[in-house]
Amino acid sequence: MRAEGDLPELLAAIARTISQSLGYRTVVVNLYRPAWDNFSVTTVHGNDAARSILLGQVRTWEEWSPLLQPAFERRGAFVVPAGEYDWDARLGDRSYVPDSTPGRGDNGWQPEDALSLPMRHAGGHLLGLLSSDEPVSGRRPTDEELDVLVALAEHAALAVQSAQEANQAAPHRIALDRPLGRSSRLIA
Repeated sequence: MRAEGDLPELLAAIARTISQSLGYRTVVVNLYRPAWDNFSVTTVHGNDAARSILLGQVRTWEEWSPLLQPAFERRGAFVVPAGEYDWDARLGDRSYVPDSTPGRGDNGWQPEDALSLPMRHAGGHLLGLLSSDEPVSGRRPTDEELDVLVALAEHAALAVQSAQEANQAAPHRIALDRPLGRSSRLIA
């Protein structure tokens, strides 16, 4: 995925790809905003109830950090089992817990499970987080599935980085085009 255009369209395509390719009913993109040291929910693919609650929300680094602890890290993803994070106490009505049937067995996905994938700039800093929820399989992801999700998050990060850099460069291109346009008229 590469893009030099509309970042919202790019993020929607990334979320849709993860949902359709890997079987997650809901995929959320949280972009990191360094100027405010927070995350903004820019894209919610799938579940309409999740979209109405989450889209446009802003969460601080302090709200995200309990979910990104080394104890939850698995193969580059952060998998938080149900019961390890109190969604109601920490986020109240600003969180979305699906109204779904828990998966069966020890590896069954629970409605309060959380799966987050960091998107990192080539320089290492955080660009955002992808959150995937409600797996169609009803199972928690295997190591191999996490490897695929992490690889997709890395590709998504490259696309986000490219789009952000293109957006940042646009005013500079316009500023350069004006003097260059004048000088070419002088020569002609």
